[in-house]
Amino acid sequence: MPKFAVIGNDLTAQTLALACQQAGFAHIDRYDGPTSNLSPPAFTLPANITRVLGALGLMDELLARATLPDRQQVRMARSTYLVSELPLGKFARDRYGAPMVNIDANILQSLMSSTSTLQAEALQSYQPLEQLEHQYDAVLDCSDAAVKSEPTHSFWHARLARIESTANANITWLSPTHSAWQFSTGEYSHFFFTGKMGYPMEKDNWHLSLHEAVAQAKVLYDFNPASHPVREDWYTGNVAWLGNACYQINPYHREAIQLGVEDAWVMSRMLENYEEDIHDAFRQYQYYRLPRANRIIQAMSKTAIAFDQPSAYKNTLRNIGIALGTRFLPELAMQKIDWFYNYDCIRGFR
Repeated sequence: MPKFAVIGNDLTAQTLALACQQAGFAHIDRYDGPTSNLSPPAFTLPANITRVLGALGLMDELLARATLPDRQQVRMARSTYLVSELPLGKFARDRYGAPMVNIDANILQSLMSSTSTLQAEALQSYQPLEQLEHQYDAVLDCSDAAVKSEPTHSFWHARLARIESTANANITWLSPTHSAWQFSTGEYSHFFFTGKMGYPMEKDNWHLSLHEAVAQAKVLYDFNPASHPVREDWYTGNVAWLGNACYQINPYHREAIQLGVEDAWVMSRMLENYEEDIHDAFRQYQYYRLPRANRIIQAMSKTAIAFDQPSAYKNTLRNIGIALGTRFLPELAMQKIDWFYNYDCIRGFR
């Protein structure tokens, strides 16, 4: 039976350990990563991610502990004017075959930990790759080690007591200088903000109902939305990289933040299918995952450009385009994003 080392403690690493365990691999040691985890304290998990968690046996607990939003809205931050609205909830679940959920990171982590039957639950201290690769048949690095670009923007987070009036809506707020995303979990309402470094979030650009969130927002990390490096080689020797070790997710596309969960599932299936030849497993993993990552990174760049317009005129054109596209051609608007949510690595990589 091969021996695996999994590096990292984010959702990608947790999924990978569970999926490998489910595939019958008994010797899996987990190690902390070399850098701090940049994953936010809560997130929206779209259908392409929740179907993987469902395959790990977590769907019932996930639905019991998470919030299932029933609509996606875009609103003006100053006036709260509704620019567009698309259905989520049962409509999205029927369309994509899995639910979209909002959940706090610590709750999901506890659900995954309770599911694991690995001998050693505690993370071992980080060890350099050159040491681990001589001890294991495969070293699977999920740590936050992607190539970074010179940061130009900041990513803020604020957490308030759950706002019941908007608890079932995932809302995008558009201000002249920043963008914000509001979503609710079981106990809290979370706000993500993005904008250029050095530009304060002036309260005059936000509706009174958003002032508390603006005042409490703290920077999670800085990033560059115009540059999204993707690792060219996702493996070398008996070391492979997944998730944040392969690419940097743009917070403007917050539903892709946990994209590494897909990497983890596909890697576990490849290891199972090619157990006798780890290099073939790695080769097939990169073959299937690299094109998907590149497509999402390109889409994220377009999203960032659309939400980071330098002029009021371009902002107005963007808002008109969003409104027309979703109000008069909602099915067409849904079809443009189906490729992201419909991706089913369960059916494709059993």
